[in-house]
Amino acid sequence: MTNHNYNTPDEGAQNWHEPLNANFEQLDTDVELRDTAENLSEYEPRVGAKFLATDTGVVYLGVETENDAGDPVVEWRKQGVLTQGDSLANEVVSEFAAVYGGLDNRASAPRSVVLGGKSNLASGRSAIAAGKRARAVHDGAVVFGDHTSSTVSSRSTGEFRSQMPVHAPAFYTTSARASKTDLAPVNPQDALDGVEALSVRSWELDADADGNRHVGPMAGEFAEQFDLGGEDSIATVDADGVALAAIQGLSERLDDTRTALDRKEERVDALERDLDRKDERIDALEQDLDRKDERIDALERDLDRKDERIDDLEARLAALERDQDGGV
Repeated sequence: MTNHNYNTPDEGAQNWHEPLNANFEQLDTDVELRDTAENLSEYEPRVGAKFLATDTGVVYLGVETENDAGDPVVEWRKQGVLTQGDSLANEVVSEFAAVYGGLDNRASAPRSVVLGGKSNLASGRSAIAAGKRARAVHDGAVVFGDHTSSTVSSRSTGEFRSQMPVHAPAFYTTSARASKTDLAPVNPQDALDGVEALSVRSWELDADADGNRHVGPMAGEFAEQFDLGGEDSIATVDADGVALAAIQGLSERLDDTRTALDRKEERVDALERDLDRKDERIDALEQDLDRKDERIDALERDLDRKDERIDDLEARLAALERDQDGGV
């Protein structure tokens, strides 16, 4: 039988001491030890045991580790650091976690840290939260909240997320070939078509009290067009990659246009050469026609002279015939 996970001997059991001894073992971890920090060494650490230093507020946990020889040992290790406030204002509930100030903050995973601020949560291993209503809920995540009451939360392991604008001389994105897997080709023409279909507008962020304006597409439309990102955000590496692919697509399209123009220019040149040949043929025909016109004019003049000669001869013949008739 158990009561709150403690063992109770069965009625008539002869070995009743065994479950009770197990209870004593469990009590070592269930009951928090409380004493001043200087007396910690007087208590034997057990795995899962907890010691609260009443003078410093630091919590120590019994943790299994290894000594220099590689043998397993159990040691007292700091659970976390609560440098300001009390357990009602901030809470540290895991090994090597820390809250360094503020109000209503909680570090609840190993090596998690809240740097300060209000109502922040670091619940991922080695996660960091700061500002206001920042939630670093994934391992290795770093989340900074701004002064507003809007909550900002991590969405994946090892990411950095800031509710505030981040200013720096330059941002470097990990892009080494060795750091990537599952590479797949991108169709530049599809990227260009997608960019052409996007609605790019000017806008202000609701949380930006300074009213700074920005230009870009909506995250949901970007995700729908390229299957990248989500409804709320666009990764800069995706925006850059899509823009580069679209530029490549535009370059290909310009090359195709130049090739088509070159073919048209070649066709125009060929037509112009053919037109020149036809012009030359026309000129030659016109010259030949002019020569024929001149020949016709010469023949017509010669024919006119012959007609005049014939008229003259006919007139003389008629006069002669009259003279002959009169002599008879």
